[in-house]
Amino acid sequence: MPVIVQANSVSQMLFFEEPPYNGGMASKGRPTTKLRTALGERIMQAREQAGISQTELAQMLGVTQQTVLTWERKVSSIRTDTLIKLANIFKVSADELLGLKVNQAIR
Repeated sequence: MPVIVQANSVSQMLFFEEPPYNGGMASKGRPTTKLRTALGERIMQAREQAGISQTELAQMLGVTQQTVLTWERKVSSIRTDTLIKLANIFKVSADELLGLKVNQAIR
């Protein structure tokens, strides 16, 4: 059932197939893997296998925890230098994070 958000004019109306907030969220606040990009999934798996929290990773990279969360959920692009830093932290190649080379450790 679509959710209608109240607006001042017809042009401002937004229609959502699911509620804009909490849609697809698991009970623990983590989105299902269906909402993650392939790169975001690999970043999350590599981070978890390294035993690093989002907050710790954010501190290592000089970004906010929200930025790490965004990379893991719906990253549309990521800076090359950041990708290299992530690969070094996780001890994998940038190709592995991008999915160009398969690493059994990140599966």
